[in-house]
Amino acid sequence: SALGVAPRNLNQPSDYSNINTRLEAQMPLYTGGKLDAFVRQAKSYLAAAQAGDQAAQQQLMFMVIQAFEGVSTAEAFADVAEKGVKAAESFVKTAENLTTQGVMVRSDLLSAKVHLSNVKLQRDQAYNQRDIALEQLKMLMGMPLDAKIELNKGSGVAACECDLPKVREKALRNNPQLRAVRQQAEAAASALDVAKSDYLPSVGLVARQDWNDDTLGLNHNSYLVAANLSWTLTDFGVTKAGVDRARATQQELQSQIKKAEQELDFKVSEALRKAKEAQTRIDALQLNVQQADEASRLTHQRHEGGVATITEVLVAETQKLKAQADLIAARQEGNLQRALLRVLTGELSESMF
Repeated sequence: SALGVAPRNLNQPSDYSNINTRLEAQMPLYTGGKLDAFVRQAKSYLAAAQAGDQAAQQQLMFMVIQAFEGVSTAEAFADVAEKGVKAAESFVKTAENLTTQGVMVRSDLLSAKVHLSNVKLQRDQAYNQRDIALEQLKMLMGMPLDAKIELNKGSGVAACECDLPKVREKALRNNPQLRAVRQQAEAAASALDVAKSDYLPSVGLVARQDWNDDTLGLNHNSYLVAANLSWTLTDFGVTKAGVDRARATQQELQSQIKKAEQELDFKVSEALRKAKEAQTRIDALQLNVQQADEASRLTHQRHEGGVATITEVLVAETQKLKAQADLIAARQEGNLQRALLRVLTGELSESMF
């Protein structure tokens, strides 16, 4: 009891209070590569997220292009059908006059009216398709369905590289979805390094200042400056299980990369072939439209001269409308396939229109 400090009695110490105030700083010097692996993993996840964001933007842009092309194509179909309706109405009127005069039989008049009904039906279907495509376009742009918009028709998607090996190489290098998967695999490789670092020791510095008193205050101070070494010799398989799990995840992502590359290669080949096929169809159908127009004109002249029958006139008119509709569809297909190629190569942007 003569010490004058707690405990007052060394043989029978009583309770006493101690408030420890501590300020401590730690600095790792070596962690087996864990911190560097964490930094690499975070950078890979960030890059994967950015690539995924770019892929989503391009996919949305492609969907807008599809809807826009649907509106433009439906309007073109409607214009063709409208011209066909006017021509059919004029022909029905002429047929009615000829039937009244006894020059044309009633069956020919009925055939002309049936043709007019079919063309009107095609026109109505085209207008319905246009309205549906327009509503889809508004939904994609986040606009109310009753909003008024005016579409400015451009020249379509610009042509791209047609050499298959070059397009494949560009797609494998720039496709954002593939880049996202690759970055995820990089993150998995970093996660494997993190798991392996638990096999290694860690070294660090620590600096600490302590204050001890029975009341709040900064009295009775002491300090510590030290280096520490920590090394787990065995954890009964916990670290090994973590390493195996991280390695399995990395291997799974490597398999996904290979699968994604194969799918991308196939999609590029398919889109390029369809784009070339569409352009070939466009070139052929442009000639078909010219020939169908001329054939329809000559058939009308022959009918007016009493040489051709009403059936021949209607067949020629139907072929003319079909040729024009086929050309419109081929142009739409070519535009969409070129846009798809741009998506696959990661190049789709507003500057492509």
